[in-house]
Amino acid sequence: MKNTINCLIGLQFNQKIELRELKDWIYQFNNQLEKKQLGKVVTASVHKKNLTDYHKNLLAISINSTAEVNFDKLLSAIPNLALIKRYLIVDVSNALLHHTEYSNMSVEKFSHIIEQQKLLYHPDQTKPMCIIRSLYQHYYCLEGIVLWYNKMSITINKGKYYARELYCEFNLDAIKTEEGFKVPVDATITVNEDEVFPQFNQSQLILSVKESPSSCKKINDLMTNHFTIIVN
Repeated sequence: MKNTINCLIGLQFNQKIELRELKDWIYQFNNQLEKKQLGKVVTASVHKKNLTDYHKNLLAISINSTAEVNFDKLLSAIPNLALIKRYLIVDVSNALLHHTEYSNMSVEKFSHIIEQQKLLYHPDQTKPMCIIRSLYQHYYCLEGIVLWYNKMSITINKGKYYARELYCEFNLDAIKTEEGFKVPVDATITVNEDEVFPQFNQSQLILSVKESPSSCKKINDLMTNHFTIIVN
């Protein structure tokens, strides 16, 4: 998938925005890209500015552009630009980032490669390291809440699912407990909140769950592992 990406966009919003609002924003952006025949959003993930921050207001997006990356045209496709404090658009057509494993690529080296490409900063030419760090985490699938993946919006609504359904529907690498145990495909997963999202974790797309006691009395249910989604 990485070799189809030729543009990275990092955005820092002025204030806290709910995940649902961000997903709507990405949906509008993707529609504008398609309408203007500029390409499609491949993946989008949300990040914190600092590890200690509670709110996440950085959005990292990878794009498969249908032609040479044109900054003016991309900017014209971004909805509600006034909401954005800073942004960085990078043409990575010639960066060859996909040829280097993240384990051998430090964020400093990634930053250096990014700076050698065609760039567009806003509002000035100061180096937005928080945005570059979020693009690094996004590109190598290290961290971030994933709202859009494999050119598709992710929506997991309230309900009960078999793990195999979620694996297949969202191309998940793993459904794991907080202790790191992988959930079997025949386990049942309960989602108590509308629109929860998977996360990037060390080059994998995962859903985090916790074990929950079953309230069902059927023999088959008692023999099946039951888990609840951990809300983002």
